[in-house]
Amino acid sequence: MLCVGCGSSTVVLDNLCKQCFTTAIHRRVRKWAKQHDLFQPKEPISLPKGNDLEAVATRAIFEHAIKTPHIISEEGKQIEAWSLDHELEERLAAVLRSKQRSSGTRLLTFVTRQEMRAYCKAHNLKFSEPAEDSAESKLVKQLCRDDPSLKFGLLKSFEVFS
Repeated sequence: MLCVGCGSSTVVLDNLCKQCFTTAIHRRVRKWAKQHDLFQPKEPISLPKGNDLEAVATRAIFEHAIKTPHIISEEGKQIEAWSLDHELEERLAAVLRSKQRSSGTRLLTFVTRQEMRAYCKAHNLKFSEPAEDSAESKLVKQLCRDDPSLKFGLLKSFEVFS
C-alpha cells in the first residue's frame, strides 16, 4: 500500500507514511489550539507526567506541534493527557449519569487513541496502555466499530447540544 500523501511505500496509519501522518497530526493539533486560543506567548505550561499513552503522546506532540514560545513549569497552565476517545467517554458519562465534566486544557481533543498509538510507535516512544475500558469506552467502541471516523461526528454532535 502506498502513502496517499507522498507515494511512499511505508504506511503507518490511514494510508499515510510516518512523515505525512506526523504532519497531519501536528496540523490538526495546531489548528485546534489556535481555534480555541489555548496558548499565549511565553505562557508557563505544565505537561502531564507518567508513561501512559495519552501523557506520552501529549508531551511529544506538544513539543513538536505547538510553535508558540512557551515555558515548561510545574506551576504553569495544566495540559491534560487527553484524547478524542477520552472526550467522548466523558461526554457520554455526563449525559448518561449526569456526571460533571472535568475542566482543564485539552490539547489532543481531536486525536484518537489509535492515532496516539501509531504516533508513539512511529517515533519510538515508550508508553503503557490504558487500564480496563469503562462502560462509556465500550459504548464508543461499539458505535464506531465499523467506521472510526464516526468519533469526530459524535464529538461535533455533543458540541451542538452542549
